[in-house]
Amino acid sequence: MKKSLTSRGLQIIAIVTMLGVAAVLLIQRFGPFPRQMENMAAAEQHLQVLRPMLLQDSRFTNIALHVFTGAGGSLSLSGELLSDRDLEDLKQIVETSKPPVEVVYHVTVIPPELLEDWKKLRVS
Repeated sequence: MKKSLTSRGLQIIAIVTMLGVAAVLLIQRFGPFPRQMENMAAAEQHLQVLRPMLLQDSRFTNIALHVFTGAGGSLSLSGELLSDRDLEDLKQIVETSKPPVEVVYHVTVIPPELLEDWKKLRVS
């Protein structure tokens, strides 16, 4: 015996479908994605301000700047530096530029012992 779909069943399906569509639209409009996109656009614009500032100092020529999806849309700096002091100077320059979004650092300070080993290899 096969049961047919009743008008009550159709109403339930329609209500559940409308609630699902409304939930998706609300999440797209008010969820984290729109804010992340705004932050990434702001970070992209700020790159134009920060890049020339870093290029003025030869210590920072190997620091790469990127827009980053992490932290809800942010600015990412990555690379290697030769001292903790260089890292502090880099952070000071970035702060001076007044970034409109969070800044995420992926910067490694090369240990002095490794630098000494590299110098020995160059001499040899």
